[in-house]
Amino acid sequence: MAKIFLPVMSLAVLALASSTVLAQTDFVVELPQAQVRSLETLDYAHARSVQPTVSGLSSIDLSVNPSRLNAKAGVVEGGAGNGQTLPVQLITTEASQKLMNKTTAVTSRAFGKAGLPFTTSRVDMGGLQLSKVDYFRRAGRLFFKVGTDTGMCSAALIKPGVVVTAAHCVAEFGTNAGYSNFQYVPAYFQGQAPYGVWSATNVYVMNSYLNGTAKCAQPGVVCPNDIAVIKVAPQSGKYAGNYTGWFGYAWNGYGFVDGKTQVTQLGYPSSHDGGELMQRTDSGGEIMGEASNNTIIGSRQTAGSSGGPWIVNFGEVAKLQGTNVGSAGKPNIVIGTTSWGPNDNSEKYMGASPFTSENIVILMKGACPTVSAAGCS
Repeated sequence: MAKIFLPVMSLAVLALASSTVLAQTDFVVELPQAQVRSLETLDYAHARSVQPTVSGLSSIDLSVNPSRLNAKAGVVEGGAGNGQTLPVQLITTEASQKLMNKTTAVTSRAFGKAGLPFTTSRVDMGGLQLSKVDYFRRAGRLFFKVGTDTGMCSAALIKPGVVVTAAHCVAEFGTNAGYSNFQYVPAYFQGQAPYGVWSATNVYVMNSYLNGTAKCAQPGVVCPNDIAVIKVAPQSGKYAGNYTGWFGYAWNGYGFVDGKTQVTQLGYPSSHDGGELMQRTDSGGEIMGEASNNTIIGSRQTAGSSGGPWIVNFGEVAKLQGTNVGSAGKPNIVIGTTSWGPNDNSEKYMGASPFTSENIVILMKGACPTVSAAGCS
């Protein structure tokens, strides 16, 4: 039995923009333009990861049988970018090295007390900047303003100009409050932005998350819709994904068999290399009914990885002879984003809200009302 946390950050309450009703039970809210497109300066060198709140939380029993999502699964495929870089230096190499030196990286083929095996390791191994390579470069780091501080999370592109992350990376649960000045940095690496810095134009989150009415397994902690999407502005007529490519996304249990699947998690946990290098975790995942149908994986990642993509069929498919990719075999499909984990460091697991037809689908309808909408084609 383990206590769990949801990374939460404080912020004064802001007025919300008008909402668009897209479903009977819940609807999408677009955060105010005045905050989303704020010109406040971000302090990249002193950005802090989302911090945990642990008071008053009960336990989740990971030994219970996994549940299943019975609704019809769906999927939208991703796309390739041209690989052209747009390098920007965000912080100095010396400042980045100081952040990295605060922690020691260890490759782990292990499991914690939760008993969920995993492997967590650096993406950029052997002196190679592999995070610049497809398909890693479709993920990145998200910076934003929280009061007078700079916050950071992880995120990923799921359309050329649309980023997916966790809802707690754009707003605080139950407060009707949003953060501001969101900037997405694909393939962030030691203070460098190899594919540029992309400013948000619109941010979308589910109303039940904002107003605190979501039916969470623990209030504001393990929720059914800790998911948000962000549209970014084009540069010279092109979007971030035109350079890096973008992941596909799927919902209602795509890639799961009897409630279980295999997940690749990408993110920038501040506990690993000071958040200066992308980390990769591979683990089996299972849907836990008592955890708001969240998917649970073994992982050593921590705060800062919040919002990072959980991907099925990650990587490049070989040229096949005498076999095929199998059922639900489309490559590089995001089925969740990092949401929460245990406050006990020895447990070593994390959870993600499920992508369903009642959250990611209607969030994307809000961001992309038509296929040809800016950044959505």
